[in-house]
Amino acid sequence: MKCFCDLGYHVIGGIRKNSNLWRLGGYEKKIQIANLDDPRHIEGILRKTKIDFIIHTACAYGRTKGTEIEVFKANIELPIRLAEIARKQEGTVFINTDTFFAKPEFEIGYMGAYVLSKRHSWEWLQLYKKEIKLINMRLEHVYGPSDDHSKFVSWLCNIAQGEGDEPNEVVLSSCSQLRDFVYIDDVVSAFVKTVREVNFVNSGDIFEVGTGKAIPVRSLVEHIQMSAIKNGKSGIKPRFDSSKDRTGEIVKSTANTSALKGLGWRPMVPLSEGIERLFRAELNDKK
Repeated sequence: MKCFCDLGYHVIGGIRKNSNLWRLGGYEKKIQIANLDDPRHIEGILRKTKIDFIIHTACAYGRTKGTEIEVFKANIELPIRLAEIARKQEGTVFINTDTFFAKPEFEIGYMGAYVLSKRHSWEWLQLYKKEIKLINMRLEHVYGPSDDHSKFVSWLCNIAQGEGDEPNEVVLSSCSQLRDFVYIDDVVSAFVKTVREVNFVNSGDIFEVGTGKAIPVRSLVEHIQMSAIKNGKSGIKPRFDSSKDRTGEIVKSTANTSALKGLGWRPMVPLSEGIERLFRAELNDKK
């Protein structure tokens, strides 16, 4: 939202009753808020405003049992409702946000409800492909400032920021999996490029967003340790334990960025720089 606001777009931010606005950092005063839980409120906005783009980024991960209904509502029901809004307004483009976990060649894995919901939502959205321009942005492993500390990269950076001479010991899986880590600024620029070049995009196109290169998760751990030392922190002492590898874990995932590159997009932030930016941002937040 903040990026499109800075670029001069009139931004309408859809929120639900449990939405947390702290990441907007004051931008909530610059955007128009739409209550997605109140259909009458949405209809009122539609009567007054021509919507050019709907970008769906909300999701629920369902990491704990008993949250399947929440996952269904956020990942399937909500995008369908948004697609209905797009269908009511001629020329509205719908951009869906997807995940590498939902690639059809991968097993459902340990986040079954999340993966299934993402797959099914894109299948449902195909019903609208001939009536609206429908685009799918499939993200690889995104990292960057202001992420939830339950996410692996932010969680590990937070642990590495300890004080003292002794690093914090942390037990991890084998970390032999290969992942395409992409910095949040590059992800945002991919969305911006897609919006700006939308006339060259066909309905139903899928854009994989990543660097196009997969590295072992162990390499990421090493980058975090180097940033910790560079910034005078105790860092981490990882202990890799293959017995903690999850059943159905994806061995390797890499983005095929050829479609995005065809629009003129390139990732600009290498992993070492991205981790350093994240580490410094986390330190600043603690001041």
